[in-house]
Amino acid sequence: MPIFRYPELPLDGLLRRAALRDPAACAVRTAHGMRTYAELDARADRYAAYLEHALGRRGARVGIANTLDEEFAAAWYGILRSGNTAVLLNPLVRAAGLRHMCEDARVEIAFVPTATAELLVKTADRLPLLRAVVVTDAPDGIVPADAVPLCVALDRAPRPEPRPAVPFDPDTEACVQFTTGTTGRPKGVRLTHRNLVANAAQTAAAHHLDAGSVTLNNLPVHYPMHLNSAVYAAACQVLCPSPRPAAALALAARTGPTPPYTCP
Repeated sequence: MPIFRYPELPLDGLLRRAALRDPAACAVRTAHGMRTYAELDARADRYAAYLEHALGRRGARVGIANTLDEEFAAAWYGILRSGNTAVLLNPLVRAAGLRHMCEDARVEIAFVPTATAELLVKTADRLPLLRAVVVTDAPDGIVPADAVPLCVALDRAPRPEPRPAVPFDPDTEACVQFTTGTTGRPKGVRLTHRNLVANAAQTAAAHHLDAGSVTLNNLPVHYPMHLNSAVYAAACQVLCPSPRPAAALALAARTGPTPPYTCP
């Protein structure tokens, strides 16, 4: 029986590796255009620089709404690159569920769309650890009171510069992902870099993904498993946030996802 192997890299190292191999390759494509691997990697650096500036330390918990857009991918890898833990916040839950996740995981900064930001701002007095809510989908700068537009947040931080290498432990916590709460309140599951890199390698191998693959993602939210496996293989991921099956089929016809890998 062959031995399954996966690289001893931090999860964000998969993005860096793909960007170095082929910087001009498509990483994420949406209706608004595409981001190359070089662009996505540079955007992740911007997020990491902001968090280093805002937090001043590693090991904090940073919330991120897993919306099906290209900004999620940059924020996801940027949080990890900054040495902090990503806490996945389902943008479809109501205020009580959102507050529970942030409180239970001890979230200090949250990257969320406008609708989620409004809920967080309203309950901020019950989340004393939450120091900043950054709105990811407000290009015109109009955000709820006490929230910060993403463009402003990223511009506040110094430009990313090469940082000295930090000893890497693959068993460092990478993310907290909450269960659906079918047997009670949602419970946070702690996942390590080793967990997620191994899963990315397994998923890419199971679906025969490589740098020439195109994956179509039409899920309600952006699950890291599908993003990580595409980045592991340096494949292109096409995002279709429309809930209409006809829209997903039309996009598949235009972009030609590689059989059999589509989500779902």
